[in-house]
Amino acid sequence: MIIQKFGGTSVANAIAMRAVLSIVRREIPRQPIVVLSACSGATNDLITLVEYAAKGDRAAVQQSIHALRERHVALCTELIPNPERLSKVVESIGVMCTELAVYCEGVALLGECTPRSIAYSSAMGELLSSTIFAAYAQSEGVSAVFADARKFMRTDDTFLGGIVDTFELRVLAEEYVVKPLREGGVIITQGFIGADSLGRTTTLGRGGSDYSAALIGAAVQADEIQIWTDVSGIASTDPRRIASAFTIPFMSFAEARELAYYGAKVLHPETILPAVEQGITVKVLNTFAPDDKGTTILPHNDDTGTGFRGITMKEQCLRLTLAVGPNESASVITQSLRIIEQHGYPLYAMLSSEGNCIMVTNGNDEHLRDLLEVSGVHVQIQPCDMVCVVGPNVRSLSAAQLQSNTALCQAALSRGALSIMFGHSPVGIIIIAAMGEGKEMLAALHDVLHKLTLSL
Repeated sequence: MIIQKFGGTSVANAIAMRAVLSIVRREIPRQPIVVLSACSGATNDLITLVEYAAKGDRAAVQQSIHALRERHVALCTELIPNPERLSKVVESIGVMCTELAVYCEGVALLGECTPRSIAYSSAMGELLSSTIFAAYAQSEGVSAVFADARKFMRTDDTFLGGIVDTFELRVLAEEYVVKPLREGGVIITQGFIGADSLGRTTTLGRGGSDYSAALIGAAVQADEIQIWTDVSGIASTDPRRIASAFTIPFMSFAEARELAYYGAKVLHPETILPAVEQGITVKVLNTFAPDDKGTTILPHNDDTGTGFRGITMKEQCLRLTLAVGPNESASVITQSLRIIEQHGYPLYAMLSSEGNCIMVTNGNDEHLRDLLEVSGVHVQIQPCDMVCVVGPNVRSLSAAQLQSNTALCQAALSRGALSIMFGHSPVGIIIIAAMGEGKEMLAALHDVLHKLTLSL
């Protein structure tokens, strides 16, 4: 069994859905479970729609539901030539839109947009896209079985970020997913949505489709999870900034997590954590270039690997230099960390010694300075950019890694790095540059990374 998750751009239109079916077809021998997002933009439209309802703007609600229906009817009309089969799908779309209209009327009468109403409304996007795709697949001769995720993705009653009961998921997935799969069907289901014990619709929060895929994969002990999107894997850096960016063929979950924390956007690794905990390999692939190898994310780190995989940057950070007197280091650091945590400032990195402590965060520098000074912590705050370089084993003492680290540090120092933070992580090195100099630092360090990669 494998999981194939397709994002919103992968089901945005008929061309995209045809590409998806082609990808699903070639994996039929591996028993695919297909997890679909809503058509691109549909979730935002649905949330706006229910907000209109709460304001009592019935005309806007009707107009939005009409546009939603027309978009999805046009999609299935383009995909399904058989009139009888098409009529059934159009009827299903009409029923869902009618149910949504009735629900929104109730919201309008209450005059309140609750988390429950947002969850119910936004879930319609996934239900519509998967209904259409299942019917399209069947019309093309694929034995597709529609599976409503609300039947097996059991959550608590936190409607906009439901906590999944993984034990119940395993039990229910056996009935609604594994059994029909064994009988020869290709499962078509939804990401992002679930239901509580009373059957009320919940959602898993933004990014929930990747999370759904990982949860289902872990529950059925899938051999592999494929995350299909509109880029060919995770890039060595942001290709919009650096033209020489290239796809990272392999990386560990720890490396992917480090890159994401410091700014990479393709995949949020926390969403695939259930798969990683079960030792399931995850691949990030391109729906529109299916023969590209993409990026394979391995559950465990390569302790023998050397060099660097990728580099990312966060702009407009703050570099805090704390004044630390004799024997004050622990108390000053403790006080500062408490303030940062209480007031919601992130802590990206920290470097300390007996007489000095540097922390990196972001936010309102004047507000943070006031908070620290009032608490008796004397601080210098310097706006900065932060670059993170990730590799499989940056603390290795091998000759190859020492050579890589030396080249990286020389490039960073030659461009005026304010700090180089090393040793805090087995897979990451942090370089701090003055505000506005991060882009040049990023380019210079990526050039080092690129040359080292080519030399391997």
